[in-house]
Amino acid sequence: MTSDGTPAADVRATVRTAQIIVSALVMGVVVFAGFVIARGAPAAPAGGETMTLLALIVGLTCGLTSYVLPRSFAASNRQRIAENTWTPVKGATSVPQTDAEKLLTGYQTKTIIGVALLEGAAFLAITAYMLEGQVLSMVMAGILLAGMLAFFPTLASAEAWLDHELRSLKEERGHRH
Repeated sequence: MTSDGTPAADVRATVRTAQIIVSALVMGVVVFAGFVIARGAPAAPAGGETMTLLALIVGLTCGLTSYVLPRSFAASNRQRIAENTWTPVKGATSVPQTDAEKLLTGYQTKTIIGVALLEGAAFLAITAYMLEGQVLSMVMAGILLAGMLAFFPTLASAEAWLDHELRSLKEERGHRH
């Protein structure tokens, strides 16, 4: 049970689902990279370094965005909960009732957002290597993959995040009254 009384099973279920999703996204990048490496670099790079440069720019942009956007989403989610304007996703099979349950849906979403941004950029970097054979593209893909792994949720990190969000939510509600 978390400090607010949220059942540990709720947090565990959220973390487990997020772990499965993050693992699948990571494995997609690893399998594609393995295929491209096994295939070998092109004999003569086809067109220089345009794709590599694009992969580096997109990788840096998505790297920064993967840090900012999930935090922004979580803050927006928390604000909607504080203002009682939070609504569940249309077609949801179960509707979160407590603040903690609502925050946990946001935890899962913010995790997916962060990892998906890095995944797309990693696929681009691997594709750039496949087309141009520039090792720098694979280095970028490796950095992006490490970033994806940094998002891997654990029970301890989710509980700490939830406790922090619940405290922040309480403060936001206190400022409104």
